[in-house]
Amino acid sequence: MREIGVAIIESLKTSDKKTGKELFETTLKYIKFEKQFLDNEYFEVRDKDSFFKTLDFLYDNAKNRNKFYFLHFEIHGDRDGIKLQNGEEVDWSEILPYFEKINVLYKNTLSIYLAVCEGNALLRKVNPFSRSPFAFILGSFFVINERETLYAFEQFYTTFFKEFKIIEALEEMQKVAGESDFTLISSNHIINELLEFEKKHSDKKLLLDKVEELFPLSDRNNPFTNLIAEKIENSIESLFIKIDKDYFLMKDLT
Repeated sequence: MREIGVAIIESLKTSDKKTGKELFETTLKYIKFEKQFLDNEYFEVRDKDSFFKTLDFLYDNAKNRNKFYFLHFEIHGDRDGIKLQNGEEVDWSEILPYFEKINVLYKNTLSIYLAVCEGNALLRKVNPFSRSPFAFILGSFFVINERETLYAFEQFYTTFFKEFKIIEALEEMQKVAGESDFTLISSNHIINELLEFEKKHSDKKLLLDKVEELFPLSDRNNPFTNLIAEKIENSIESLFIKIDKDYFLMKDLT
C-alpha cells in the first residue's frame, strides 16, 4: 500500500504556542491509531535554509518512496508571504515552484493546508502559463486566530480521514472555526476564473490596430521606426499568449 501522511511544517516564534506540534501529537496521533496506514511527519524549521531543505526532503520522499503527502503549514504570514521563526521573510513566489514540483509528481492531486494568516493570498502569485502548484488549497484570505485555527484543523482532519471527503471536512471545520474564515479552492476553479478574465480582456486586435495607426506601414521604411513598432507588437503578442487549461491541470500527464 502507498504511504500516506500529513507533513506539518511549523515555524513560529519561540514564545508562541506550537499549535502544529499539538495537532500532530494529539489529533493526528489519535487518528493514526484508527488508520494504521497513515505515516504523519512533523518538522520545526527556523530559517529559509531549513524551510526549503524540508520541502526538498518531502519531494525526495514523494519521488523515491512514492509517499503521498498532505502539506500543512503553521507559520505567521501576510498577503506577501510568510515570516519564519528567525524573522526571515519568504515571498509566496519563492514557495510556489516547490509546490509545483511536488504537484507535477502527483499529477495535480496535491492538497495544501495553510494555518497561515492571509495564506490564500498566494493565489495572486500563481502562474497560469505553468503547471498548477496544487489541486486544492485550504486557507484564509484574512487574519486568523491561533486557538480557533487549531480547533478548526482538529475537526477537519477528524472528519476528512473517515472517508476522505474534503467538502464534508470543510463544512465541519467551518462549524468550529469561529471568526476565522477558511476557504477551499481548487486548481480547476483558479484556471476557470483566469480564462474568464482572459475572455473579458481579449482586445489584442484593438491594440494592434492602434499600433498601425501610430506606425502605418507606409512610414516603416525608417529602420528605427520599424524597430519600435515591431517591439511594441511583440510585447502585445506576449501579453495575449493563450492560457492552456489542460497543461495547467496536467491532463497531458494523466
